Amino acid sequence: MKSTLILLIACLLFAASGALGVLSAAAWSTTELSSSAYVTQTATRTITHAATTTVRGPRGLRGAPGKQGGQGNQGAPGVGGSTGSTGSAGPAGERGLTGPRGPRGAVGAQGPQGPQGTPGLQGERGAPGATGTTGMTGATGAQGPPGLRGEPGPQGSPGPAGPSGPVGPAGPSGPPGPSGPPGGMICPSGFSPSTLTINTPGGQKTLFTCIG
Repeated sequence: MKSTLILLIACLLFAASGALGVLSAAAWSTTELSSSAYVTQTATRTITHAATTTVRGPRGLRGAPGKQGGQGNQGAPGVGGSTGSTGSAGPAGERGLTGPRGPRGAVGAQGPQGPQGTPGLQGERGAPGATGTTGMTGATGAQGPPGLRGEPGPQGSPGPAGPSGPVGPAGPSGPPGPSGPPGGMICPSGFSPSTLTINTPGGQKTLFTCIG
């Protein structure tokens, strides 16, 4: 019965491939067939086909899982995702302890000079200083030349006595006398020689003069 079934199937396959002139062979797997051989005849050649069948028995017990394979190669990095939104700020932490004082830094460069300030108020007048020594008398200057004397006019007839005329000019000075001993500074009445200190933009100046 089994051989007849195999021969019938082979004839059907040969009839299906006869129009194309090609011989086809097929193998089956079934739970009831056993290994066998069959022969097909063509007009020019004889081909022996071997049909191999597999008898499948009942499924056995499941085996134990195999060993874990080695780690595969690292895959290419994925496309970067979009930046997420910024989260809300967390609560402020407690203030830490004050650290030790750092070393003193180097002295910085001197800054530019600021603008000059306005002059201050004039201070109070100081007490008169001590009277200085009298300076030496300067040399007498040269006397100018006397003017020319005019010629006397002619004498007229005596007239009535007129009023007294103005005092005529003083006559020429005589030659200077010898120089006397040096004397002190002479101030006008109500004044005395003393020093006077004045505040100026360039500093204090001291003058020796007559102060009343």
